[in-house]
Amino acid sequence: MNPRLFAGCAAAAALLAGARLLWATLQSPFANGWDSYYFLAQFRGLWETGRFHTPDANLLYALLAPVYIVTGDAVLAYKLVLAASAVGLIAGIITLARRLDAGPIIALAAGIWAALSPTLTFLAFQFPRQWIGFALLVWCLYGLHHGDWRIWAPTLIAAFFAHRLAAAVGLAALATAGVARFRDRRTIWLGLAALALLAVASTVIPGVLNVRDWERLADTFQATPQWPPAAIIAWLRGDLVPEAWAVELHAAYLILAVGAGATTVRLVRVRPRPWFAWGISVAAFAAACPFFVVDGESAGYRLILVALGASPLIAAILLGNASPPTAATAGGALIAGSLSCAALVPPPTAYDPPYARYAAIADAAVALWDSDAPELIIAHKGLAELTTFRTGIPAMSWEPEPTLDPTRTWRIASDIDAWEITDVLGDRADPQPKRLPGVHAWVREDVWRAFRNAAPDDPNQLRTRAWSAANPSRPRPAFLCPDRSEIRCAR
Repeated sequence: MNPRLFAGCAAAAALLAGARLLWATLQSPFANGWDSYYFLAQFRGLWETGRFHTPDANLLYALLAPVYIVTGDAVLAYKLVLAASAVGLIAGIITLARRLDAGPIIALAAGIWAALSPTLTFLAFQFPRQWIGFALLVWCLYGLHHGDWRIWAPTLIAAFFAHRLAAAVGLAALATAGVARFRDRRTIWLGLAALALLAVASTVIPGVLNVRDWERLADTFQATPQWPPAAIIAWLRGDLVPEAWAVELHAAYLILAVGAGATTVRLVRVRPRPWFAWGISVAAFAAACPFFVVDGESAGYRLILVALGASPLIAAILLGNASPPTAATAGGALIAGSLSCAALVPPPTAYDPPYARYAAIADAAVALWDSDAPELIIAHKGLAELTTFRTGIPAMSWEPEPTLDPTRTWRIASDIDAWEITDVLGDRADPQPKRLPGVHAWVREDVWRAFRNAAPDDPNQLRTRAWSAANPSRPRPAFLCPDRSEIRCAR
């Protein structure tokens, strides 16, 4: 294929990916995903008060700032940043695939698959930090393979502030490249300088890769292995994963497994040894570990999604030596499968929380507290983040620490009506809980704890509802709160 034609097709694929993602986000007036309003609340706090609700030096806020200056709308700025990162990711996958000796048709097919992939689209909407970090990591790997420090150095530093996983993999790739090119003094010295800089930064900058991150892995593994795609589908309750997406998840994991095996065989038989392709393939397969716990709070869940999202790149590596007829057939099959899958999967808004209802609840709570605003609000995930964004008051989806004053902490209780709390506690329900839209109650934390402990296990399942996941009762893990005497802790 003519190089100019290839470059034009690659640019068109990347721009169409960004346009598709932007169009999908604009189908809702709210920001998409369960974590979106956490980042927006953080950004608004920084913009309006000069400080975060929770210390977190993430790259996303720096990307939001110039777009917000132009648009004046934080939600729109968030959507535009996601779309722009889609352009960068797809361009990076096509460029890296071509660098790893994939033919132009295969490289373009991999990019188109990534652009239409329900897995990567879900990752973008639900986990924007991982999404942006993945895009930067792809360009960092390209720069390391190309041997151009002007590409890998800035993208590695940016990845360090985007997400811990991207930073860890980028640093591992840098170390590997330094060993492989031990005669290249520039790579060695620049690598050592980057490592020293990032090591110092990790000790003073919140929210970036640091030595305490091993604590995040404490509850990440389980004793019984599982098929990772099936675990993802089960966690998303099956009905939210149509057959087309399920097929992609299973196929992606098979590609990761075949990619790790095939590149290992090539490593033994082929000269020069394809160390880079082998490293990417094995790392992607390892990240989809069958011993990972899969739930909404686990690091394993996110790692598996990122690994499965790398399958288009692994497929390009596998098909890198294909003959032109085989490449054309395989590339056409990948594109056709991607188009069919994208057409049969519901829009990303199907996986969003009911933000319109949450907004009404948050606004009603503001009307109840008048000028006496609480110091902290407890609510379940999704509602907590949107409440912080709309009210400016810190909210979290964890049980507050005993050191926090329960008389200055209030809770939005879910699936519990205000009269039920009063009925159980009687005169002890002071101050009186207030009703919020739907089956929700505005209740002070000390009153809530008394009610939760006294709630009977009656036919109305009052006790079960009080202790359900909709009413946070789990304490924050230690890695989320290094200084547990403060409301503001590292997320």
